Formats: sequence, C-alpha cells, structure tokens
Amino acid sequence: MTGFLARGIAFGGIALLAACAQTPLAPTTAVTPGPGKSPADFQADYATCRQAAALSVAALVNAANNQALAGAAAVAASGDTTGNAAAAGAQTSTQAQGGIQQQYDATFANCMYAKGELVAGMVPPEAAPPPPPEPEVHMVVRDPLVMKVQRALVQLGYLHGGADGVAGPRTTAAIRQFESDKGLTVDGVSSHNLLSQLQAAAGSAGSAPPPPPESSGDKFALPPPPPK
Repeated sequence: MTGFLARGIAFGGIALLAACAQTPLAPTTAVTPGPGKSPADFQADYATCRQAAALSVAALVNAANNQALAGAAAVAASGDTTGNAAAAGAQTSTQAQGGIQQQYDATFANCMYAKGELVAGMVPPEAAPPPPPEPEVHMVVRDPLVMKVQRALVQLGYLHGGADGVAGPRTTAAIRQFESDKGLTVDGVSSHNLLSQLQAAAGSAGSAPPPPPESSGDKFALPPPPPK
C-alpha cells in the first residue's frame, strides 16, 4: 500500500509541475502613453508596474500551488494511481491561474493609471493645468542723467513739476520744445550734449542783467507851491 501511495504521489507531483500556477508573464490590459508622456517615461512606468503586479500575486501563486499539491496528495493517498491526483491538482491550478491573472492585471492597471498613463476601460487622467503666469513686475528705473535734464528744464520753464528721473511724455515734449527753440536737432531724448545745452542756457539766463526800471514817461516834476 505504501508503494502504491509513493508512486501515486510521485506521478501526481511530476504531472503537476507542468500545470502549476505561475506568475503571469505580462498583463492583458491595454495601455498607451498618457498626456505629456515620452516613450522613455512610458517604458519606465511599464516596467515598474509589471514588477508591482508580480509582487501582488506572489502569495496567491504559492497558495494555489500548495493547495494543488495537497489535493493531489489526498487523491493519491486514497490509493488511486490512475492519474486522477494529477488531474485534480491541475484543475485546481488552472482555476487559480485565472484569479491570479485578474489580480495581476488590476494591480498593473491601477499602477499605470496612477502614473498618468492611458489604461483601457479607465477614465483618461486629466493633464495637469499649466501654472499661472507670474505677475508682471514693473520696475521704475530712475536715470540720473534724465533727472539732471529735468531740473534744467524746470529751471528754464519748459517743464512743470519735480524731477523724478523717468523719461515720460511730458519730459520728451519739453526737450523737443527746447531743441526747437535753440535750433538743435529735435529728437526729445536726454543726452549729455543736451544737458550741456540746457546748462548753458540756464547760465545765460542767470547772468543776464536785471531789466531797467520802468520809465515814468515824459512827466516833469512840478515845483512845490510858494508859501502863503
């Protein structure tokens, strides 16, 4: 009896080796690169998710094979040496293999979806919105040369207001008016040559003699009346 049992278990174990549960070689879920994903990114995600899927079914594969061996041993222990033990074990492994593949595919699909890839049967992930544009920073550049030109224009009466060093439209208009009055090339641009012309004009205005007092006309002073 012991010999029959040993031969039955050995025959069933050899047959089970060809029908044992295995880790799936590849997923059956269709996946394609997601928005903004390069081929290299997709291949890296594919390899990572296959590894995660294999780890997720490792325990299921071991449990299925152990169960199949235990079932084959039980049939063989009953004295059946016709191969029913191997058939029973193979059937158990085949049934388990379907569930293993499903678990493998589910883990793989969720992994790929989480990484932003397109997975058949799952809603495509939305592409991340572009970052909002950075607010424009308007820096006021105060030019020392422009400030000197403005002060000279104010002194000569061409520009009203303070000197801020910013060449705005009023400064440009004042420069053009001065250049036109002095017969210079009219361009409205602050320059060292213009500043020299302004300073010369301001110096001339400051050194001019004061205007004579107003004349009293042709009036003659009358002598005082004689005492009474």
